[in-house]
Amino acid sequence: MATHSAHDYTLNAGHPLLDFVNTVSAWTGDDRREYLTDFAEVIRFSVLAGLLDTKEAAALRKYGDGAAELLALRRLRRLLYEVLSAFAHDQPPATASLDALAEQFRAAGRSRRWTAGAGGGLQRDQPIVAMRSLRDRIALSAEQLLESPQAARLGCCPGCAWLFLDTS
Repeated sequence: MATHSAHDYTLNAGHPLLDFVNTVSAWTGDDRREYLTDFAEVIRFSVLAGLLDTKEAAALRKYGDGAAELLALRRLRRLLYEVLSAFAHDQPPATASLDALAEQFRAAGRSRRWTAGAGGGLQRDQPIVAMRSLRDRIALSAEQLLESPQAARLGCCPGCAWLFLDTS
């Protein structure tokens, strides 16, 4: 797969998680280009997509070059694509993919913090406290999407196989 540096992202999938999954030029064909070329590009994309704010991005940069985390994020992205595209095509995802995604959800849930909300009750927080914090945040975003009514609106482009929320 070819790489492409400093990509001008099109954030039109209707959800930041789906924009993350769409960080390849296409999911089909042999000429697929990778847009997340290094961990610095992951951080840049995440700020543009609203997955991180600038303060969180600065905190994440302090953990190093993130080469291993980049590979873990790409594996998560592939797993999310497998599961979400199956749902978009009204097909059941492979059991192994669902099991692997559930493990990602469990791992991400362990890093979640709860604080007292301003108006009472509890508020979830997913702080950036480790290299894998962004991956955990993305996994929890996927869990929330899949548990929401929006999951029924998942669509898949017939040309590039990018995922989106169908608002038609």
